[in-house]
Amino acid sequence: MRVRSFDIFDTVLTRDLALPSDLFLLLGAAARRNGSVQLAPEAFRQTRAKAEREARRTIPSGEVVLDEIYAVLAKQFNWNEIIRRAVRDTELGLESESLRAVPSAAVKVSLARASGAKILFLTDMYLPSAFLREILRREGLFQEGDEIYVSGECRASKASGALYRTVRQKLGGGAFDWLHLGDNPHADGEMAVKNGVRSELTAEAALTRYESAASSASVADSVWRSHLAGAMRRTRLGRPAGDPKSAVWNLASDVAGPLLFGFVHWCLEEAERSGIQRLYFVSRDGQVLQQLALILIEKWNYKVESRYLYGSRQAWHPASIGSLNQTDLEWILVPNKFFSLRQLLARVGLSPDNFKSEATESGLPADQPDRNLSEDERTRTETLLRKAAVKEAIERESAHRRKLVSRYLEQEGLFDETPSALVDVGWHGNMQRSLSKLLELAGKKAVLTGFYFGLLKERKHNPNDRLKAYWNHFQPPERGVRGKDRIMMEVFAAADHGSVFGYAENDSTIGPVLNRPRNTQALGWGTESLQAGVRAFALEFCGLTRREECRPEVLFEIARGNFHRLVYDPAREEAEVLGRFQFSDDQTESSFSPLIPDWSTSTALRAVVQRRLRPPFWWHEGFLAIHPSLLLRAYVALLNFKEKRLDAKKQLKHE
Repeated sequence: MRVRSFDIFDTVLTRDLALPSDLFLLLGAAARRNGSVQLAPEAFRQTRAKAEREARRTIPSGEVVLDEIYAVLAKQFNWNEIIRRAVRDTELGLESESLRAVPSAAVKVSLARASGAKILFLTDMYLPSAFLREILRREGLFQEGDEIYVSGECRASKASGALYRTVRQKLGGGAFDWLHLGDNPHADGEMAVKNGVRSELTAEAALTRYESAASSASVADSVWRSHLAGAMRRTRLGRPAGDPKSAVWNLASDVAGPLLFGFVHWCLEEAERSGIQRLYFVSRDGQVLQQLALILIEKWNYKVESRYLYGSRQAWHPASIGSLNQTDLEWILVPNKFFSLRQLLARVGLSPDNFKSEATESGLPADQPDRNLSEDERTRTETLLRKAAVKEAIERESAHRRKLVSRYLEQEGLFDETPSALVDVGWHGNMQRSLSKLLELAGKKAVLTGFYFGLLKERKHNPNDRLKAYWNHFQPPERGVRGKDRIMMEVFAAADHGSVFGYAENDSTIGPVLNRPRNTQALGWGTESLQAGVRAFALEFCGLTRREECRPEVLFEIARGNFHRLVYDPAREEAEVLGRFQFSDDQTESSFSPLIPDWSTSTALRAVVQRRLRPPFWWHEGFLAIHPSLLLRAYVALLNFKEKRLDAKKQLKHE
C-alpha cells in the first residue's frame, strides 16, 4: 500500500496568529466580555495553558481531548454545563477563523492523491478529529477516503512514536510505502523513521526571524502584534507558485510590506488629523505607496482621496529656475561618482553640442562630453553655467518647462481649493522647494504640505510650507535616516516606469515625458513581485486588524527593527537578491551599478584602500554575507563606529 501522511499544524494548516497560545488571548477577551471570567486576557491564557497541563497529568499517555481540558476549567471557574460548552465552542470558533491552508502543502497533498496514495492526516492535538476534518475539507485538503488521526482521541502521539504504530495497526499492519511530511524534527522526523516511516521535513510555516521579532510583544500589544506576524507569514506563504522572484516576494512580506504600510498608514492618519482631503503620491517612489493607500482607504474607510502625480527632480528642478542663483547651483552641481559634461547640462535640459565654445573656455572637455570629469574639471563647472549664453539658455528652457509643469499641475487639480499634500520618500526636501518656487514664478500662490518617509533637511522656498517626516517623527534627531537606509528604501519604492524628464502636450492634455516607458533595471530585478507582495501584505493585515488597533509608533518600531536586521545583518540569500539591484546616483539616470559589486574579496580589500575603485554605493554588510572576511568586517565595524560617534555628536548638539 502506498501511504502519504501529513502533519496538520504548521505543515498543511497554519494560523493567522504568530503562536498557538495567542488564540487564548482572544478567547480570554471574549470570555471576559460575556462575563464567563473576570481575568485579563493574559491571565486567562496562562490559566488555559495550566488547565491543559493538569488534564494531561490525569491521563497515562498524557494525550487529552478538549473536553477534558474544559472539565478542569469548569471546576476552577465554577462553570455550569451551559457556560462550559459556550466557552469551548468559542475556542473552536476562533480556531476555525484563524486556520488557513499552507498553499504549497495543499499542492503536495494533491500530488500525493493524484499518485494513487492513501492520504492520512496525523496530529498531536487535543482538538476533535471531526472539527479538524471539516477545516481540512473547507480548505480543500480532505476528501472521502482520507483518514485523520488525532493524538488525544488515539491516546498516542507522534512525539512518542505510538501514533505511527497505532496507524499501522489500523491500516492492517504489514509493509507500506509510507512517507510522512511534517515540521517537527523529533515528532515528524526522528520518531517517524524509528517506527519505519520515511520522513520529509518542511519548515516553511515556521516563523522567520522577522516574524518572530514582530510577535515579541508587551502584554498590551500581544494580540495586535501576533496578527501582524500572522499577516507577514500568510503573505509569505501565499506567494505565487513558480514565481522566479520568490526571494523578492519574501522581502516584501516580512520587511518592505510592514515598513511601507506603516508609512502610508501614518500619512493617512496625519492627513485626516490635519484636514488634508487629497494626497498626491509623487512618482516614482509614490507608485507602490499609492497602491497601499488605495487599499487602506477602502479597507479602513479613510476619507482621503489618493492621486498619482508624475514628477521628479529632473522635471521640477529645471522648471523652478527664474534667474539662475546659488540655490539653483546647489542641486545642479551635486556631484556623482560619474559626472560628465553631458550629465551636467542634461540636468538643466541642455545639450553640450550647443555650448562647445563655452565649455572649452571654461576648461571643460567639449570634445569628450561623456567622459567622467576630473576633480579639477568639476571645480570649473560653475564657471560654465555662469557664462551668459549658458545662463540665458538655462533660464529660457526653465520658462518653457514651467509653463508645461503649471498646466499639468492645474490639470491634476493641484490649484483647486481641496486641501492637499504631497507624499514622497523625501531626504532633503528639494523637490517640494522647487515646486513651491516654480508655482510662485508661475503666479500661483500656494502653501505646500509634504509627507515624507524621512528628511535630512527641511529646505523651504515658502516659509509657510510644511514638511513632515515619518522617520523623524518617531526617531530622535541623532538616529536619522542613514545612507544605507535611504538606498534600501528607494529599492523598496522602485516603480515599474522610467523617470519623468518633463511634460508634453498631447491632444490638449499634458502628460509626462519618461526617459523610458519601462524601468527595465528594476523590473528585471523583481519590482513587480515586490509590489505584489507589499499589496498582499496590506490586504492580509487590514483583514486581521482594525484601524483603531494599529498604533503607528509600535508599527514603526517593529518595521524599523526588521528593516535594520535586513540592512545591517542580512542572510546570504537576502544579500544575493538585494545586491543585484541596479542603482543610479544621478538624477538623469545615465549610469547604474549593483548594490554589491561583482568582486572577489581581494578586490574589495583594495577598494577599501583606494577610494577611486569604490562604486557610487557599496552595501558592505551584503558583501560580507556573501564573502566573509575578517579584514573587511573590521573595516565595516570601523565605519559603523564612526557613524555612532557622529550620532552621539548630533545628540549632544541637540541637547
